Amino acid sequence: MVNETKTLTLSQFLRDRLFEEQAMAQAAIDDDSGQDGGFEDEFDRLTKGRAIAGPLAFEPRFAEACARMIIWNTPRRVLEDIMSKRAIVDLHTGTHECTEIQGSCVEYFAEWEPCPTLRLLAAPYRNHPDYNPDWSVSDG
Repeated sequence: MVNETKTLTLSQFLRDRLFEEQAMAQAAIDDDSGQDGGFEDEFDRLTKGRAIAGPLAFEPRFAEACARMIIWNTPRRVLEDIMSKRAIVDLHTGTHECTEIQGSCVEYFAEWEPCPTLRLLAAPYRNHPDYNPDWSVSDG
C-alpha cells in the first residue's frame, strides 16, 4: 500500500490557523452572552487584584503593560485581525502584483517557494506541528 501524504500548502495552513483563532474568539464571545468578551472596564481588577478591586478580582495581579495588552486583544478585535489576514491570503490565490518583486508572487516564485507575504503571515505559527520549515523567511 502506498502512503499518500497530502502536502499542505502554505495558503491552506494559514486558513486552518485563522479558522482555529476565529473559533476561539467566537467561543469567547458566546461564553460572554454575545458581548465582546473583553476587559475594557476591568483595568483595576486586572492590575490591583483583590486588595483594591474587591473579592471578585483576578489573581494574580498583572502589570499595567500586560493588563493593557489583555484589554486590547478583545475577541472582536481578534476577529477583525483574522478578517484582514484572511483577505491577504485570498489575494494570493491567483496572479497579483507584490510591489517588492518583479511580476506577481505566483509568476515569480515556484510553487514550492511561496510569496514572502504569506511566509511572514505564517511566521508566528512556526512552532505548530503542521508548519513546514521551508516556509520560513530567510535572513537574506
